Amino acid sequence: MRQQWSAWVVEGLARHMPRHRIADYFAVKDALLGGAGHRHAIADEDGDCVGLATASLRDYDHGEFLYIETLLVSERHHGTVLTRQLIAELFGGVVKDLGDFPDLVAMKTYNARTYVLMRAFADPESKALFYPRIDGTPSGPAAEATARAVAEALGSGRDFDPGSGVVTGGGGEVPPDFWPDFPASRDHWVNTYFQRELTAHDRLLCFIDSSRPEAKAAIRARLGI
Repeated sequence: MRQQWSAWVVEGLARHMPRHRIADYFAVKDALLGGAGHRHAIADEDGDCVGLATASLRDYDHGEFLYIETLLVSERHHGTVLTRQLIAELFGGVVKDLGDFPDLVAMKTYNARTYVLMRAFADPESKALFYPRIDGTPSGPAAEATARAVAEALGSGRDFDPGSGVVTGGGGEVPPDFWPDFPASRDHWVNTYFQRELTAHDRLLCFIDSSRPEAKAAIRARLGI
């Protein structure tokens, strides 16, 4: 069953993301389909896989954090509610297993759209803290120390700059041309930061600190879980 599910995911994403090297991506990240603690895929009206999100719990100096390992959405669904639906269903499973929303959620990304989406869950109303701040406001020593600990846990400590959030070479073995074009958001300043600070080989380490009870409640309410 797992092999059938994996084949369905890869075939669907390859069909609906034809400008990306999906087969090569999973050739170097095959553990995403079998090893991730939490996996969720979403289908279109024809039954094809058009979105995948995987995450796993990791240990670090301050306990555990949830690491989002991949978030892939078909090209025609970019900018639609499908991405939020995919995230909501992934976290619905996480909350069911853990009993609550995790204290810290982290990911590495080259996708400016993903950064903006993640940042939106940490606005002032939610009381959650977000790293990195790329609007010129310092993230602060506590956030940078947490980021450094997360980077160490992910094996990226030596290549990580806590001031910028950039992990040099953080894309690992993923082909640098996986993104044929820069995955721009609708936020000009975010796009400018990504294009200035990162190459296609690099990744930006991001996290949401949702350890406050009010932050957990606000994010769960937004996700509908």
